[in-house]
Amino acid sequence: MAALEKQVEQRTRELSHAHAQLQTLTDHLPAMIGYFGPDLRYRFVNEAYRVAVGKPSRDIIGRSLAETFGPEKAHDIERHVKRATRHHKRVSFEMPLVFPDGTTHYGAVTLIPDIVEDRIVGFHSIVHDITERRTREQATRLEARRDTLTGLPNRRAVQERLPRAMASTDRRGGVLEVLLLDLDGFKQVNDTLGHDQGDQLLKEIARRLKAGLPGAELVARLSGDEFVVIARDDGGHAQGETMARQILADIAAPMRLAGQPVQIHASLGIAIYRAGSGINPAHLLRAADMAMYEAKRAGRNQYRVSPGQG
Repeated sequence: MAALEKQVEQRTRELSHAHAQLQTLTDHLPAMIGYFGPDLRYRFVNEAYRVAVGKPSRDIIGRSLAETFGPEKAHDIERHVKRATRHHKRVSFEMPLVFPDGTTHYGAVTLIPDIVEDRIVGFHSIVHDITERRTREQATRLEARRDTLTGLPNRRAVQERLPRAMASTDRRGGVLEVLLLDLDGFKQVNDTLGHDQGDQLLKEIARRLKAGLPGAELVARLSGDEFVVIARDDGGHAQGETMARQILADIAAPMRLAGQPVQIHASLGIAIYRAGSGINPAHLLRAADMAMYEAKRAGRNQYRVSPGQG
């Protein structure tokens, strides 16, 4: 019996030493490393985990996912736990984490089932902080959708946002209006004052459009001297003509370029999308474009509504 007790003591010391070594090793790794059982209660966490949660080990070990992260976040994690359980394979996913200081980080999570004799006895959790990568990716996505000269959304942004706005109108009802405008006489400004001053003019037009239409769904520069405004009215009342008159007045206000007074005008076309009408985004933009050219043919510095949509 004494020999058996000594063996148990020896084995206990070995296990305790192994656990201490594991704790020391993982505490010096930047990733959040944890382990929880099938009951979703923590049995091990490293220093990075404790920092992210903002609690000491004694307040995490033995606590559930819900007690550690809150019910909503725990529910999200449990979906992936079920997936790992179903397939007996590791699963990876990304999720936001709010740190104790209130900052939001993004983690790339890997859950690895701990399988003994074909039975899952727990889950290893490894979380790498990918906040910097996500921030760079988001900045790249935004940059790809922004006009570098004016800072407005560009054609790509319009192509992505317009279908979503139309789908939202279908769900919520009301009308969506696309106002497409082209500056009259912009080439003359470029030819007489130079392209640098032409760029300054475009920036000023962009500023006036944004300032004058704070409630618009989107104000964007399509290309060259073409701009587009997307506006929604959930009440179903088309306001495009009112906005068109305001836009034309704002653009026509004199400005100074290279020390000279300059006045420019625009031609504007309006296309209206009503909930459930089934028009596709390309057709809606084309209708606004055709209406804009009709305004140019009629003498410029005015607007036209696409036929059948007034």
